Amino acid sequence: MITVSVPLALFWGCNKGGQPISPANSSSLNINLASNLNAQLLSATQNLILYNISSSSSSITGIYGPVSSSALTGQVSIGVNLPSDVINYKLISVEIVNALTQQALDIGALAISSNNEASVTLGPLNKSYYAVGSLSSGYGYGFESNTLTDVGPNTPTSVSGIDVVSNITSNNLGYELDNPALTGSTVAYMGNGNFVNYLSVPPSSSFNSSSSLSKKSILGGALQPVAVGDVYCVEMKAGGYAWLQITDAGILGISGPGFVFRINTTLPYCGYEKTTVDLAGSAVNGTPTPYAPLASSASGLFTGNVYGIAVYPSTSAALSIFVSNDPMVNAFTNTNSAYVQVLNPNLTANTTFANGTNWAQGIAVNSTGTTFYVASTYSQGAPTVQMYGGTGITSIGPAGAGTTFIPPDLPTKALAGQMGAPEFVAVAPNSGIYPNGLFVTDSATNGVADVLVFNPPAVGAAATYWNGQIGTSTSPTGIATDGTTSYIADSGNNQIETYTVNGLLGNSWTTDNNPAGAVAFSGPQGIALNAAEGLLFIADTNNNRVVEMTTTGVFKATWGTWGLGTAGNFNLPVAIAVDGATPPNVYVADSANKRVLEFKAL
Repeated sequence: MITVSVPLALFWGCNKGGQPISPANSSSLNINLASNLNAQLLSATQNLILYNISSSSSSITGIYGPVSSSALTGQVSIGVNLPSDVINYKLISVEIVNALTQQALDIGALAISSNNEASVTLGPLNKSYYAVGSLSSGYGYGFESNTLTDVGPNTPTSVSGIDVVSNITSNNLGYELDNPALTGSTVAYMGNGNFVNYLSVPPSSSFNSSSSLSKKSILGGALQPVAVGDVYCVEMKAGGYAWLQITDAGILGISGPGFVFRINTTLPYCGYEKTTVDLAGSAVNGTPTPYAPLASSASGLFTGNVYGIAVYPSTSAALSIFVSNDPMVNAFTNTNSAYVQVLNPNLTANTTFANGTNWAQGIAVNSTGTTFYVASTYSQGAPTVQMYGGTGITSIGPAGAGTTFIPPDLPTKALAGQMGAPEFVAVAPNSGIYPNGLFVTDSATNGVADVLVFNPPAVGAAATYWNGQIGTSTSPTGIATDGTTSYIADSGNNQIETYTVNGLLGNSWTTDNNPAGAVAFSGPQGIALNAAEGLLFIADTNNNRVVEMTTTGVFKATWGTWGLGTAGNFNLPVAIAVDGATPPNVYVADSANKRVLEFKAL
């Protein structure tokens, strides 16, 4: 995340020399995007500039372009014809979008005053959103202060800092977001869609005491609860506005609505502008402010470093999270102290299995939740992957009940690809060339890391292996697969790679491809795939951050910095997992902090 300031000069009319002149009848408004050496706009090869000039009752919208990326670093002047009541127009908002894909890149707004010149701050939209995972009925939330308070269902409150309260609609159809006092008109429904595209100011008639009443006044009909994709503008108690989008409508009696949001502390405008929250955590080189986790495992639950993580199911919201842990890691003695800790969705402890192994690292579970694989790098003095079976995720055999195998790749290829130090494992879906196949990364075979692929039940020789391009004998390599493509976090070469499941190299990325300033990967170890959304999540270990990008290498988001147990920061994140919720939940094995953190994908 990079905060960018770009002057936007407003001129009422313009003489030949480009100097501003006073407003005049039938004058035009020239919007000038001036170059700024300190600015770092996001831009595409060709861009469109969208603008909206708003009053309380009407607005003027327009599109200018296409404009090249190089032109955006110079001066762009846009002429706008204004009506006679131009003095009533109070706000101008501007958005830069990719002319080809229409993806929003930068956004900002400016209150129009009597001055002939002013400037607006444009913020790049690669910035992490703030998020609230589930606001249960009766709970209030403060956007600016990140305050969460139980005020009671349908109970008026004047608690300082609370801007909105979650309640069940009066017709019991779902949830609504209410004004804390249940009377003031501070919530406005703006539509359903991408919330970065709402440039105009909600008219005063859109604001009401609840989201359901505002939605009803605009759409008509009966009261309607919040729905996934709904966009709302909320007037904050201390001044300013929050713009939010519903990501989870909630389930009555189980969970409340969730949303992502940004705030604007100065303008009646639901768009991005640098806020006091952003200023408190501003950073450079694409590193975001700490992104608050939805949940964290309890302090002391893990007495050693956590190394591997997996979830079940992976096609919907996770019901169980599996974490490998070894309180006394020692590669040269058999401490047999490692185990797999099973966590509930809220990251509280459930049960354990694979007790008594040594140096437990990568872990994977098949698509039905009946077979588990644990990479035990130096188990009983020899490298193994242990397989555990059961009738479901809550019926797991004790240590030793599974099958332990120490196979070569193939008898004729044992010298080239025998298992030396298995570290990360992944299971393919029930499709592709190797349905339910087990993929094992091994970092100690003849000086290079390789990948071994086993057919289920994964006992005996590997179906195939491939190596030569990945890492070194000391480089742990994470792996994920959709059954057709394998994705590798190659820590030794500081890059992310794609391969066919038979080892043909595809793409490789040495940076996160952030258009606002690419940051090089440094020893990435963990990688997770949400195939339905086409998203990769990377534990960039030495950079102490998470990177979210598409399977084609397009940057989406990044969050995290180094920290000793602080919220949203990491100390050597080595593994990562993602489920199939909408949006996905991301689980990070924050190894040296001895904990697991849960985040919402951005």
